[in-house]
Amino acid sequence: MKYLFLISLCLPVFAVAQKKQSAATFTLDGSIQQAGTLNSFIYLQFKQNGVQQLDSAVIKNGKYSFKGRIAYPTKAVLYVAVPDTTKTYYDRTRLLKPYEYNFYLDAGKLQIETANTLRASTIKGSASQVDADLLEQLLQVPSRRMDSIYRVEGKAAYDKKDSLGIAAYLKKLYQAEDEKDSIRWRFMETHATSGITLDLLIDETRSFLDPAKVAPLFSRMQPALQASAEGKAFAKRIEKAKLTGVGADAPDFVLNDSTGQAIRFSQYKGKLVLLDFWGSWCWPCRMSNPHLKQLYAEYKEQGFEIVAVSHERGGSLQQQQLKWKKAIQEDGLHWVNLMNNDGTHPDDVTKLYDVTAFPTKLLIGRDGRIIRRLVGNTTTKQDALEQLIKEHLAEPAKN
Repeated sequence: MKYLFLISLCLPVFAVAQKKQSAATFTLDGSIQQAGTLNSFIYLQFKQNGVQQLDSAVIKNGKYSFKGRIAYPTKAVLYVAVPDTTKTYYDRTRLLKPYEYNFYLDAGKLQIETANTLRASTIKGSASQVDADLLEQLLQVPSRRMDSIYRVEGKAAYDKKDSLGIAAYLKKLYQAEDEKDSIRWRFMETHATSGITLDLLIDETRSFLDPAKVAPLFSRMQPALQASAEGKAFAKRIEKAKLTGVGADAPDFVLNDSTGQAIRFSQYKGKLVLLDFWGSWCWPCRMSNPHLKQLYAEYKEQGFEIVAVSHERGGSLQQQQLKWKKAIQEDGLHWVNLMNNDGTHPDDVTKLYDVTAFPTKLLIGRDGRIIRRLVGNTTTKQDALEQLIKEHLAEPAKN
């Protein structure tokens, strides 16, 4: 006899009241050898509307079967129980677990066949998993290049603590990651109704959500995914992002500079301003400073200003201030330098601007409206930033 557990998760208030969704039945029939399992059970776990569901089935003569209902396609994991020592080993080493199979669960009739390890299983009947496999194939080339870059250059640079080597390694790594991002976005545009698109959107927008780009794509997704708890939470993120999206007024704030003087951001209205979110601890942020210094030297006299907001981590406030000021001196940063979390002002500017990754740069026009947000430090983004600065400084100032 199968048994079902419902594991409740803590949900935001807005996700508690769910609209009624129509659910469809799935049947999952599988075959597996029992070698290496602790008992004759196999387990299926997945989430629906914020609730984890765990089901079990008896393995009999190498066969098992699950049946249930889902409202929308979802990630699932099929696994067998293994000794604690085995589980501890794979948790510690973070190696792929041979006793688990991760896949997308769709409604309808599905079949899973396992010849050797559970991880190497194959599935039939899941259109969402077909899409996931296709995307994985498309990502193979840049993924392999990233692995090679790390093995050949990255590990050696970090072992030697070679700052120039690390910078060169990260530059190549970011280029490969940009390629992967482009592949994912193209895939989502051509597979908007796929069962995997919401998960892809969530993953791709963890550091930056551009509402102008994301909202149209979200509206094309499966209605069931839009109506899910995850979909509703994502829709709220889109609305929040619009507050600091392209064309929005840049929120005003007050923070102290490195001399302790209170600076109001709106005093720079009338200039083209780059609002740079960084930290002394953030290597990519520090790597971007030489390029910013070039831009500042070239365009400062034309009405370009940089306002850098540092968000420090670890240690006491005094230690954070020392690390911040040391980084300013080491990197030779002669523009406006402010510290976000120094405790002297109520504004948390990273939250105000919905910053979730560093470095994040916002270019703000003379009229105080946001022109562009750039997250990360790649050659492509550096070139895009300089081009935007040139274009907007060339425009006549509006009275």
